[in-house]
Amino acid sequence: MNARSRALVALGVAVATALGLPGAARATTVGTARPISLSFPTPRVGYVLSLADCATRTCVTLAHTSDGGTTWAKVPTPTGLRHDVGQATWGFYGGADGYATLSVHFADARDGWIYGVVPARATPTNPAPNYVYRLWSTHTAGATWTAIPLGPVHLRLGVVAMATHGAWTYLYGASASPPQSLILATASTQDRWGSRARMVLPIPAGGTQLQGAITFAGRQGWFVGGNDRGAWFARLGAHGTWVPWTVTSLAVRSAGFRPVAVTPAGSLLVVAASSGFSTPTSSVPPGWNAGSTWMVISQDGGRTFVPRRELSASYHVVFPVVPGLPAAPASGVLLVERQTSSGALQLVRSANGGATWQVVVRHDLRQVSLGTRGPGFAIAVIGPPTSVDAVLLRTLDAGGHWAPVTLHR
Repeated sequence: MNARSRALVALGVAVATALGLPGAARATTVGTARPISLSFPTPRVGYVLSLADCATRTCVTLAHTSDGGTTWAKVPTPTGLRHDVGQATWGFYGGADGYATLSVHFADARDGWIYGVVPARATPTNPAPNYVYRLWSTHTAGATWTAIPLGPVHLRLGVVAMATHGAWTYLYGASASPPQSLILATASTQDRWGSRARMVLPIPAGGTQLQGAITFAGRQGWFVGGNDRGAWFARLGAHGTWVPWTVTSLAVRSAGFRPVAVTPAGSLLVVAASSGFSTPTSSVPPGWNAGSTWMVISQDGGRTFVPRRELSASYHVVFPVVPGLPAAPASGVLLVERQTSSGALQLVRSANGGATWQVVVRHDLRQVSLGTRGPGFAIAVIGPPTSVDAVLLRTLDAGGHWAPVTLHR
C-alpha cells in the first residue's frame, strides 16, 4: 500500500471517528464513490448520485436500492454528464465549494432527473471553459437519458430544487435575463415543463446561494425560495398550480430562506432567526433582533405562525440550509442542523418537541431524507476544504442513531 492509499484509509478511519459511528471504518481509495445527492421516492426505493476521484479525472455513478438501502445496484448515467464531469479533476469537485454541484431527484422508480453545474465543453478557442447548468431526465429507470435544454424554459441559471406530488413533478429555478426565479411543473412521466401555469417570483440581489424547498401534506403544498437576504412564498392551489402565499408572521418573513417542515400532526414548523436584513422591530419573539433562534408553528395551514419555543443560546442557524432539514419524522421528534459558537456543524435531535436536544451526527451534512415511516438517509461530509470525503448514513429509528452504508462498487 502506497503512502497515498495509507493516508486515504486513515481518513476513512477518521470519518467513522468524527461521526461517532459504530462498526468498521470506511476505507477511502481512488475510485470509491462519494455520495453528493440522494432521492427516495418511497421508503424502500431510492437513488444516490456519487462522484469519485478517478486518478486524473472525476467519475460519476448512480446507485439504486429497492430494499431500503440494504443492497445497491449501479444504474447508467447520462453520457453527457459522464463526459462533462470528466473534464474536471477531483480537485474541483472534491473542494468544499464545488462538491455539491449536482443533484438527483426521482419521482418514482422510473422517472428521474439529474441537474446541476458541470464544466462547459472545451474548444480550441476556449481550452479552459467556464461552468454551465445542465438538466437530464430518464423515464426508464436510468436505462436511457435525455438532455433537457434550459434556454427554452428560461432557466439559464439552472434548476435549484425539485419535488414530486402525486403524478406531478415541480422544479424551482432561475433566469438571468430577465432576472427572475420560476416554479415549473410537468407530469412526472414526461418533460413538458410549463404545461401547467408557471409561477414567476423575484430573485435576491446578493447574499448566499439561491435555495428552494417544497413541502407537501395531503393535497396541500408550500414553497419557500430565496436566500439569507429574503424569501418568497407560494402555496399549492386548485388544479395543482402555485399561487401567492401571504405569510403574515414577521418572524418568518424576516428570517431569509428557511424551509417549512410538516409535523405528523399536520402543523407547519419553521426554525428561524433574523437574517439581519430588514430586521423588524416589533411583533417578533423576545431577543429576535439580538440573534435568538425560535421554533415557529402554524396550526392553520400557514395562515398564521406563532413562536413556540426558543432554542438554546448556543444554537446558531446555518446558511445555506441543508435540504431535508428541519425534519419531523415522528410525534414530538425534530431534527435540525446546529452551528455551535465555535463554528462546528452538528445534526441535533429532540424527542420532546424541542425541550432538550441530543447530538446525533457531529459533522457537516449535504442532504437529509427522513419520512414518517421506513428508514431515513443522510449524506455527511468530512475533511478539509481541499479534499472533501463523504459517507452515506442510514437511520432506522427516526434519526436517533445513524450508521454508514456502503454503496455498491
